[in-house]
Amino acid sequence: MEQKIQSLTDRMTPEQLELYYAIVNEYERYRSLSQPEKLNLIREVLDKPYLDLLCDWAFKHVFGNNLDLLQMLLRDILQMDLTVQESLPSEIDKFGPDDKNIIMDVICRLRDGRRIIVEMQQEKKTGFKDRIAYYAAANFVKQLKRGEKYTEVHAVYVVCFVNFKMQHTDCPPGKIVYAYELREQDTGELYGEYISLNFCELPRLAKTSFDTLSPKEQWFHLLKNMRNFALNPKGVPERMKRVLEAARTSALPGKEQLQYFRAMISDIEKEDIATANYKDGYDEGMEKGIEKGIEKGVEIGKSQQAAEIARKMLEDNEPLEKIVRYSGLTKEQIKAL
Repeated sequence: MEQKIQSLTDRMTPEQLELYYAIVNEYERYRSLSQPEKLNLIREVLDKPYLDLLCDWAFKHVFGNNLDLLQMLLRDILQMDLTVQESLPSEIDKFGPDDKNIIMDVICRLRDGRRIIVEMQQEKKTGFKDRIAYYAAANFVKQLKRGEKYTEVHAVYVVCFVNFKMQHTDCPPGKIVYAYELREQDTGELYGEYISLNFCELPRLAKTSFDTLSPKEQWFHLLKNMRNFALNPKGVPERMKRVLEAARTSALPGKEQLQYFRAMISDIEKEDIATANYKDGYDEGMEKGIEKGIEKGVEIGKSQQAAEIARKMLEDNEPLEKIVRYSGLTKEQIKAL
């Protein structure tokens, strides 16, 4: 009989757990949870075998510290025979004291001098596309020093994984990466290899089995589902098993476990794990709003999310006060469902 592996939280001392309870209590939306509910929240994050690579912190931890994995990822996504030579500081120097900070998830330099910025974006935010273009432009113009020739400048690529569908004028079936370059408007002639923006839209991958996926699609599947993988999941390509090892939750030192937990429940990540089991209706409603590209559509998506959360919790006979807390609806709105 296979021996059950003791969970990470079961191995913690009361003093260690208190550190996590303290983090939970930093966030207003979690303070009203009971102690057992807070413990379930902690377990929901830390007792998963693998890190959630949709989380910025986890993505940076795995690919920022393992250049061989970063190289494999970039080769498959960009479909280039490239060699990652070194990682670069994630924050670049300002042009002046009043300039905006530029802090990226992961950035590396290739052997031929080109730079690649790699970003993970959970939610679509105002100014998202502008920010990505700004990152690329800043890294492009910061390469040269006084006296150096313009011919010595190298191309900058951005590879941005997004956990939402972006708005496009045309969405061919099966297209999951949208790439933008400087080209002549009528003929499509490439102006030169200067800046390339590549958006990997994770929800556009509909396939669910590694066996039927291309190398590029395998990465999409891995990133989307890593957090829900069982220990040593079947079907993962041999070449990707190093990613699993690098993303083992139990392998994190205690300090980094705390950092990961904080990142997973923080306002920055916008992922309310406490209601994860009741969010099935969110994507459809929000996606419709984004596809229409209008504020009204976004608000409809949010309303559908809240209503669906409440309906599912009602079906599970959850207390009314808890449904109010998780859905954001009033008691009157919930009773009217």
